[in-house]
Amino acid sequence: KPNPLVYDRFCAIHGVDPKASIFHEDRIENLKPAYDMGMRTVLLHTVPDGQPEYVDYTSRSIADWLSNVWE
Repeated sequence: KPNPLVYDRFCAIHGVDPKASIFHEDRIENLKPAYDMGMRTVLLHTVPDGQPEYVDYTSRSIADWLSNVWE
C-alpha cells in the first residue's frame, strides 16, 4: 500500500467489485488508490484541516462507523 496494483490484485483474487466496497484505513495516503478504483473510503481518524476529496467519511473507529451506518 498505497501501490494501486496491491488493490487491483486483491480485488481480482477475491472477486471483489471495488464499486461495491468500502475501504477503511488509518493512513490517508492509502485511501487515494482505493477511491480511484471506485471504492468508498473511511479515514479512521479526523483530519484537522479538512479532508481531501477522496475521503468519503471519517470515524474514530470501525465500530463507531458501523454503529452510525445501521442507525
